Amino acid sequence: MIYYNDPTLYNDDKLTCGWGVGKNEEWYISVVADIISILAAKNEIETKNILFFGSSAGGFTSVILSTLLKGSSVLVNNPQMFLRNYNPTHFNNMINACFDDPQADTILTEYGYRFDVIELFKKKNHLPEITYAVNINSEFDVKYQLIPFIESLASFENFDDHIKVVLYSSDDGHQGVLDKEETVELIKNHFKDESAQINVLMKQLETKDLEIAKLKSITGYIDYKVKNIFIRLKRRVFKGSK
Repeated sequence: MIYYNDPTLYNDDKLTCGWGVGKNEEWYISVVADIISILAAKNEIETKNILFFGSSAGGFTSVILSTLLKGSSVLVNNPQMFLRNYNPTHFNNMINACFDDPQADTILTEYGYRFDVIELFKKKNHLPEITYAVNINSEFDVKYQLIPFIESLASFENFDDHIKVVLYSSDDGHQGVLDKEETVELIKNHFKDESAQINVLMKQLETKDLEIAKLKSITGYIDYKVKNIFIRLKRRVFKGSK
């Protein structure tokens, strides 16, 4: 197991979220990916046996790392997928700390893949295997991250049959992540069959029919399975949708 700290935070003592963006041309999270790749090779670990995990900002960097290390997979909980949809203050603070010439238009054009996972998928022509756990009681995570992510997948030509979304209910909003035991079980069962992963949540978590109905309004995008808690997005859903 490898833990890492985001060196982006050292750009400014007041910075609270860095998302591995780095400094100017140097993309720090790609350096982390290179280090992990070297360690895996030295220990004869195949990338297919590497699983990244993170929540919130750590969820974003985990998706980035899994995209950069092709063949790996990722489990995220209430992640950011689009940094511009996050708290504007945190995003602007990061831009100002990470770029000497923080002209928004130029930065978004040149480095958009550092702030938007879909842009990185396109740049690398690769979509990793993602298990996406999200609290349906967090309007921020559902409205500004999950739904835009699902909708954006339609523009990704190489979308494949390996995005799984696990819905659960917590009254704590964005901070309402899965507890330690549930997370550990999901990680342990990640490489097992789908039902093993979902059964971990079925025992303690319930989804609200009203919230599920809201997500069902995204006609043509979602195929529901396992009592509305498990969603698998499929390539066939997007055929002819462009």
